[in-house]
Amino acid sequence: MFFRDLWTSEKTALHIEVSNVKIDYPNNKFHFFYIVLRNLSFPDDTLRDQYHFLFLSGQDYLVGINNITDTPIFLSGDFFLSSYASDFQLDKSKPKSFYDYLYIRYFNMSITNIKFYKIKNKHILFYADFNLQNENRRIIISVNEDNYDEVEYKFKDKFKITM
Repeated sequence: MFFRDLWTSEKTALHIEVSNVKIDYPNNKFHFFYIVLRNLSFPDDTLRDQYHFLFLSGQDYLVGINNITDTPIFLSGDFFLSSYASDFQLDKSKPKSFYDYLYIRYFNMSITNIKFYKIKNKHILFYADFNLQNENRRIIISVNEDNYDEVEYKFKDKFKITM
């Protein structure tokens, strides 16, 4: 119902920007794209901004295309992400080994200053900073010790989002 109300006619247009991006990814069989959804335009020339607080990163996506098979890998954004932790040499006894992986996982949020925090209840915890509407925010990133592709973050105020 929400999207039907948003997309009112066949003349409604979604504005998408796609650009090549180079990232430090351990598997060189991929070509990467940064995809940004900017606005919707309507037949009466109005624009609707796509920013929604509940979907903090809903405009930005990082996608890779395998150069051999042409299959996509979804690395960052508000969709079902591919499992790709196994492409990295992650070692829970060396928390810094997770930094590049987490920068890519949260590429859509442009996180900075990742720091290892602690291991608690079978989760490896990290701090990271990002900017939300010109306000610096701190998040806690939790990586499941048994499955490194299970990653989630929460704000310091306990608001949790799974990615």
